[in-house]
Amino acid sequence: MKTITLLHVTFLIAFFLGIRSQAQTPELEIVLSQNISQVLLPIGGLSCAGGDNQWYREYILDEEGISSPVALMSVEFGVQAIDATTELQVFAYDFEEFPDGFDISNPPTPLASGTVTVGPSDIGSYIRANFDTPVVVSQNATVVVSLVQPTVDGVNFFLGITESETKPSFISSAQCGPSMPQSMVDQGFPDSRHLLNLVVDNELSVAEQTIENFTVYPNPAKNILNLSLTSLTFEDIALYDIMGKKLNCNYSDSTIDVSNLSEGTYFLKINAGNTVLTRRFVKE
Repeated sequence: MKTITLLHVTFLIAFFLGIRSQAQTPELEIVLSQNISQVLLPIGGLSCAGGDNQWYREYILDEEGISSPVALMSVEFGVQAIDATTELQVFAYDFEEFPDGFDISNPPTPLASGTVTVGPSDIGSYIRANFDTPVVVSQNATVVVSLVQPTVDGVNFFLGITESETKPSFISSAQCGPSMPQSMVDQGFPDSRHLLNLVVDNELSVAEQTIENFTVYPNPAKNILNLSLTSLTFEDIALYDIMGKKLNCNYSDSTIDVSNLSEGTYFLKINAGNTVLTRRFVKE
């Protein structure tokens, strides 16, 4: 019987944060995350040695601030450790009351799926794994995302963790157990806060010209965020953090003062009549 392994090291390494994507990041997107911090830690991930791992997070979309239909685009995750190149799978399911009734030996039909190859050069990086075909879901959907190391291929892989979260992540393994998805808290590893973000697009009907008329720069921004709103009439501008919390937004002369924001990822939303435009930016 294989044993599940918690990654610990006896020395600290220089752990630089990077990101690798299968395609260029779209300008209009929302990254849903249950990890308050997005900074990857160098130790603490939980894994079945040599493969056969499935990690999960459950996103109840309306509780995450989603108020209109969205397209499921991709999954973001961090690589804490890996000793050889391997192919991982990502899935999205419409499944309420997770994990109750979720059978890993006979899982439900996924809404979307995709694959991504990772290796030792990705250690310390964020990986974006795109779904093969984006799928539109209702704002009332409960979306379970899963990252899967599908077979016992001998590759030791540890998913990245962060130091804080709003909801627990889950894990399952036919080889090591549990055989059904179980939270890290119930497993006895509450500090294994695996990062598994869901990327959605809520601008499905926005015309290309309208999109081009709304840009923000510089990105990342330190003190001032400039807005280019060429020929775009808008009614309201709102600022949100990565958890969907609305923040104070002082807009004046096509600029927003972001000097008081903490480092991290934020979203700017503009109400332009029947359209809500979204831009993601990073405060450094």
